[in-house]
Amino acid sequence: ELKLLGRRYRYYMELHVKALQELTHILDYVMPGIKKLFSSWNEANGKDKLSDFVERFWHFDLITSMSLETFTDEYLVWAKEKKYHQSQDKAKAIYNLAHESIPTLSSETPSVKMLVTEAVRVLKEVDATLGIILSRMQEIAKGLPEYPVVREMGGVGEVLAPKLIAEVG
Repeated sequence: ELKLLGRRYRYYMELHVKALQELTHILDYVMPGIKKLFSSWNEANGKDKLSDFVERFWHFDLITSMSLETFTDEYLVWAKEKKYHQSQDKAKAIYNLAHESIPTLSSETPSVKMLVTEAVRVLKEVDATLGIILSRMQEIAKGLPEYPVVREMGGVGEVLAPKLIAEVG
């Protein structure tokens, strides 16, 4: 079962990479440079700051239509709701990037919001599936006698241990 889950995990990880590439591609049109300011999916906790941000602020036009103070307030509220670090400096950096960048697709183009939000939705669905599979792999691996030995290896945590055991057997 662990080996099967490990194979499915790799398959969904390939889908994750493809979905992230698609999101990155569409963001290059509507929010060029935004990916550099955010970390992406965190395998350990299942959070994706970039996707969460883009889900709320899907185009630079939304940001540039606000004053710096208004955007900063909205960003801080968003960060608090999503349980991210609340940083005024990060809000200012995003605001400045939005003003310096030139999106090649207008927010007024009818399909743009749909394409961005669908790319985020697909990525989040794949990530949720990865989280479910990883949880089950961890549950199975923790019951195996080799789990404590693998965990004692340098750099092997709760995420890598079940994958190693699944691969090695």
